[in-house]
Amino acid sequence: MVKKLNNKGLTAVEILVCFSIVSVVVVSMFKVVNNQSDKQTIASYKNSVTTYKNSVMKTIEDGIITGEGIRSVDFSEENSSSSEVLKVTLYLNKSEFESNHYIIIEIFKDNNDSDENNNFYNDYITYAYYKPGKSEPLEKFPIPKVPNLRLNLIKYSRSDEEYFKLYVGLTQPDLGNRYSVIDIVEPINK
Repeated sequence: MVKKLNNKGLTAVEILVCFSIVSVVVVSMFKVVNNQSDKQTIASYKNSVTTYKNSVMKTIEDGIITGEGIRSVDFSEENSSSSEVLKVTLYLNKSEFESNHYIIIEIFKDNNDSDENNNFYNDYITYAYYKPGKSEPLEKFPIPKVPNLRLNLIKYSRSDEEYFKLYVGLTQPDLGNRYSVIDIVEPINK
């Protein structure tokens, strides 16, 4: 004879074991989804920074090409406890007189810890192209609204009046320090 088993349901131990297994699977899946979300966020930050750099660089390079190259360069700095401003004036070859065609680039770095959002900074770059009789409207490039993104490294030089170099870097904890906004090396044509 076949003996009947008592199959009326699950015991408390069996329910506890099943619940534990399901909990482990759910927690591990949550971590995978959360990591993927973080990767997607960082990728969107990188896209914002790349778009920003391309926009700034294209504007400046188009101005230099329109002005047929750089004839001379002036730098001026203003530093205070709350900000640093670098003003770069590029005098262009297109005119016979030094003051007729030029580009002014201003890099403004806010030294305050953060603004009211506690994440975003007020750093920006301005650009203006001036030609005889009129000036192109000032273009302002605020850095993208990426948390903790800052204008970091600003280097500029004229090497024996033959080359003009301007480098402006960005830093953000998730992106590192390898991103530049402006990276220009241009010959100076006297």
